[in-house]
Amino acid sequence: MSGNRSSIHLIQSLVFPREGRPHNTENLYWNGGGYRPRNDGVALQSGGWLDFFSYVNLFNADKWEKYTTITRPYLRLRLTGTVRVRVYRHSTAARSRLPCLDQTIPGAGWTDIQVPIASRRAGGLYSVRIDAMDSSLVREGGWYAGVRGENDPLCRIALIICTFNRETYVKKNLDMLSRHLPAAWNVFIVDNGRNLRRELTGGYDRRFHFYTNANTGGCGGFTRGLMEARRHPGKWTHALLMDDDIEIEPSVLSRTDSFLRALKPEYRDHFLAGAMLRLDYPTLQHEAGAYWNGIRVRHCAHNLDLSHPMSVLENERETARRNIYAAWWYCALPLGKDMLADLPVPLFANGDDIEYSIRRAEGVICLNGIFVWHLPFHQKYNPVKQPY
Repeated sequence: MSGNRSSIHLIQSLVFPREGRPHNTENLYWNGGGYRPRNDGVALQSGGWLDFFSYVNLFNADKWEKYTTITRPYLRLRLTGTVRVRVYRHSTAARSRLPCLDQTIPGAGWTDIQVPIASRRAGGLYSVRIDAMDSSLVREGGWYAGVRGENDPLCRIALIICTFNRETYVKKNLDMLSRHLPAAWNVFIVDNGRNLRRELTGGYDRRFHFYTNANTGGCGGFTRGLMEARRHPGKWTHALLMDDDIEIEPSVLSRTDSFLRALKPEYRDHFLAGAMLRLDYPTLQHEAGAYWNGIRVRHCAHNLDLSHPMSVLENERETARRNIYAAWWYCALPLGKDMLADLPVPLFANGDDIEYSIRRAEGVICLNGIFVWHLPFHQKYNPVKQPY
């Protein structure tokens, strides 16, 4: 598509907590009572409720409108039973919320509900709350929008994982990716340890590519993955660098895909940085982007407990920083024509992701719900690397 034409896309799903996530993380997704998760959705008893004002499910219309070409965003829900649906607009400045819809939906089988958002008038941050008037089932939902001027209907991402002697972690993440990988994505696994067994690598389809590599550290492994991806110029629009030992919410992949697909031309040379939440305290954020102040690293939105609503609002404030960078536990970057002439330095180096972001990125974007869980760095202390 080109020009002013647009087509409708699901840009951000309502995400329900999944089995296998870190414990005590429900408040990252919702608050509620009188509900029971099921395979086909969430059952609500009469008087039960779900409030999706949360880190994962908040819809940041301000960022979507600033960075992307979306038009006329609206909410769509699929549910049965009689429910009261309320949509709120939140303000980070005033820390307040204003109701913009309050509607009772009668229980007459499956119902699609469309809630237009007056984006040009209000912008802001949006959330939805559902209260059951009788026994109900919320099956799915999400935010939809038109996307103008698409030149490529698919976001073609080469997801690159560098690994060294972490077979258990790699197996878990590859199994997750095999189930949730978006269309037109491929996975490049660079094995710096040269010891991934055939039984681990042999059960995946042709979207998964495995390469043995010299032990050149994370930077060398990611650089090898970028070189392999660039053997086919034009095939991939982006690379996504991802650590092998993270825990990831699968919806992060689809949200990354829809956001990058809709970027405005002036932001296509920006990096997309996934936030890091701590595995030992899984609602506590280590950073959402970071910057180099000339002496040391400073973490953005450091130590926010994202299970608390006020922290969720605080996390959505954007502040301009010099020398901002995207860490490589989850970093999406555009594959420009000059990529092969401007790769990361493929050597052991502390701060390689800092140097590369500052050198190549026009800017760094963070979006709520694009994150990973990772062990805090004091639990991964390396007595050789750290002083170096």
